[in-house]
Amino acid sequence: MNNYYQESQHNQLEESQNQLPDNREPNVHSRQPQKMNYSDREVRVFGTKNAAQFEISNTRAGIPTLTIQMTSVTKNGREKRGNWKSESITFQLTPETELIQFIFFLNKRAKVKNLSFKYHGQDAKKSMTLNTNEDGTIFLKLYDGVRNFDLVVPPVYWIQVLTLTYKAYASRFMMSVVDAVSLLNISPLPEMPKQEK
Repeated sequence: MNNYYQESQHNQLEESQNQLPDNREPNVHSRQPQKMNYSDREVRVFGTKNAAQFEISNTRAGIPTLTIQMTSVTKNGREKRGNWKSESITFQLTPETELIQFIFFLNKRAKVKNLSFKYHGQDAKKSMTLNTNEDGTIFLKLYDGVRNFDLVVPPVYWIQVLTLTYKAYASRFMMSVVDAVSLLNISPLPEMPKQEK
């Protein structure tokens, strides 16, 4: 039984190594075999032209939040790689307001189909736009005043991103994710950003 588990874990780890982005090391210390190409702190989504990464991060003040990074995609046969280091836009949600608004948008409690955050970055030109499509996908766009990257993200990835967002919120207040979800489910709805028509 133990040999079977070790052999199964080894085979699955070999499969996952072929899927790891940017030559990242797999988490070999985990008790569960790793099959995903992201850690428990990030989710990556690849489209045909662009890719997005959602990652738990800390602000300069050390407050946990979510950072979204988008870039173009380079194809090499069937393999896709994001140009994360050479060309990308990074957008960090403000933990006091935007992180919570993002949670309520994704869990659909806010009952809005569009969400946008603006005036980020040193020159206040960065923005992030989310539009919900009829099929459950969400159109995501990051803009930095010069370039923009966009991507249609399937619902299965948004569930993973929502989980990350709950983790960031829970980490800030040193509570379990279950407690964070419970607290946010009974919390009043935050005021959502005004959307342009």
